[in-house]
Amino acid sequence: MIFCVRHVFLVTASVCCFVFLLVPIAANGTEYSSLERDEDTDQVSFPAGDVFTPLIAVLKEPQFFVSFINIDSENEDIHGASVGVGHSFGLFRWSGENPGDGWQLNFFGGVFSLFNMDSSSGDLINTDYLIGFPLTYRHGSYSARFRLYHQSSHLGDELLPGDQAPERVNLSVEVADALLSYDGAICTAYYADT
Repeated sequence: MIFCVRHVFLVTASVCCFVFLLVPIAANGTEYSSLERDEDTDQVSFPAGDVFTPLIAVLKEPQFFVSFINIDSENEDIHGASVGVGHSFGLFRWSGENPGDGWQLNFFGGVFSLFNMDSSSGDLINTDYLIGFPLTYRHGSYSARFRLYHQSSHLGDELLPGDQAPERVNLSVEVADALLSYDGAICTAYYADT
C-alpha cells in the first residue's frame, strides 16, 4: 500500500513540477499568436498557444478542473469529486501562409482522479495518467488534431484492502485519435474518431 501511495504522490508531484516550472519557461520564449506574426518567421520553437482550439467540455483534456458528480452504479450510489491536473504546450510550429495557420507539435500530460466524497476520508477510487504528443493543423476556419498518447489507470488504495475488493488489473493502453473541427461565427463543430 505504501508503494502505491508513494507512486501516486511522486507522479502527481512530477507532473505539477513539470507544469509549473517548464511551461512558464517555454511561454517566455518566442511569443507567437494568430494576431502577431513576423512575416520572416516560418518556424517557431516553444510557441505560445496552439493552432487547434482546445476542447473545454471533455474531462480527459489536459486542463485544470474540479467537479462534483453523482455516480449511479449497480452496487451503490455515491457523491464523487472529479479532479484533473494537466497541461499542453507547444514544442514547435511551422507557420502557414495566413496568420494563425500551420502545423504544430505539442506535448501534454495529465492526471485525472475520482474521489468518493461519501467516505469519511474522501477515498480515492481511480486515477488515470495520460502523456502524449498531439500534432495539430489549422487552415482558416478548419483545424485538426492527431494524438498519440499513453494512458494508465490505477485503482485507489482504499478499494484494494476491502472485503469486496475488485480483481487487480494493470490497465495500460496506447491510443491514437483524430479530431476535425470547423470554427464558425456562431458555433464550432467537431468530428472525432478514436
